Amino acid sequence: MQDFRISSPASASKTDVPQRRSAALTFVFFLALLGTVSRGLFELAVGKTGAYGLQLALVSLFILLLLASAGPRIRPRAMPSILALYAFVIAGVLSVIASLNLNGIDYAGPYVLVSVFYAGVLAIFTSVRFERADKVAFGPVIVVVATLLALVGLAQQFAGLTFLPGNDRGTFGDFSRPASLTGSFLHYPLAAALLGFALLGMGSQMRKRAYSLVGIFVLVAVVASLSRSGLVMLFVGLAFGILKLPQLGTRLRALGFLAAMGTAAVFIVPSDRLTGRVLSIFQFEGTGNANRVQAWSNVLDLWFDSPILIGSHAGQFTNVTSNLAGTNSSVAESGVLQILVSFGVLGLLAFYGLMFSVIREVPKLPPWFMAGAVASIAQSAVYQSIEVFPFMVIYAMYPLFATASDLSADASPRDS
Repeated sequence: MQDFRISSPASASKTDVPQRRSAALTFVFFLALLGTVSRGLFELAVGKTGAYGLQLALVSLFILLLLASAGPRIRPRAMPSILALYAFVIAGVLSVIASLNLNGIDYAGPYVLVSVFYAGVLAIFTSVRFERADKVAFGPVIVVVATLLALVGLAQQFAGLTFLPGNDRGTFGDFSRPASLTGSFLHYPLAAALLGFALLGMGSQMRKRAYSLVGIFVLVAVVASLSRSGLVMLFVGLAFGILKLPQLGTRLRALGFLAAMGTAAVFIVPSDRLTGRVLSIFQFEGTGNANRVQAWSNVLDLWFDSPILIGSHAGQFTNVTSNLAGTNSSVAESGVLQILVSFGVLGLLAFYGLMFSVIREVPKLPPWFMAGAVASIAQSAVYQSIEVFPFMVIYAMYPLFATASDLSADASPRDS
């Protein structure tokens, strides 16, 4: 990650002295991150709509406190993110008008607002650098939340934990696909994979072996979940990360890590199930694949018949509509196609411009932040993860995590 810095004795002394942690800000981050992955837990008390509201409030509170107290500075390359946000808002407004006038869609509001929120969070963390981000103990909090997320998911699979909603027993019968705390078996592996790669990045950046070990554990839990979206993220991320490692010795260690994770997966998950799930990703007749391809074809046909620049089906192909507006909707089975049919080419370029800005603002080395980001974008092409709250919030925070661990690495002694 590059930024403009002025070297001086004063600035050097600030770098050499670790920033005093803020217990209050760290606690708010803990609540925000735990809340981000705990919709299922919240649903037990306040229902699904109330759970979304609570998640939104916690994340918004944390962002506001960061902006108020963590030394926000505009990044040197902030303008593309700011312009992309403006363009996306314009595309949203025009699409709402077109959707209403051309297709009678009068329920687009919640989806557009949610999408603009995600775009705004992406814009904040890719255009603002927090010079005092190390006031927050990001590493320990992510370790705790990621470990809890993985342990609950594994307990749902192997220890009979059933009181939380969102698990799937229909696919494999006696073998559960876990939702963990997230309220959805589709959301859990995405959030866990992002946290796992973040911990690998922070562990490498700060030379904290404990972070890397927890990251490996969480990624193994993603394999155990048998989620194809999670497996796509895992394989793409590991392949990218290994290719970007700078030294042969490190590459061999990474390959050993991959082999170890595969071996662990064989012990955790019956191999025929795991092999079947991996192979079904590439098979047209694989579970759900025919329906997915048909959905892609239908969405593309609708987009071609709509104003291609701004779209005219906002709110029609998203679970956000049914969850928040109480109106029946379909799914595009692809984040790329969902944005395209909803907001057109303008919206697609703006939104994915913000997504790619995360890659621009995380460090090239160690490669694990970038690996997680690249894997996330690749995975969003085959699942509508761009509407998934934990996926989008954690993904948007990658530059923040990288900045904080960079500052901590500069200021603190490293483990040998």
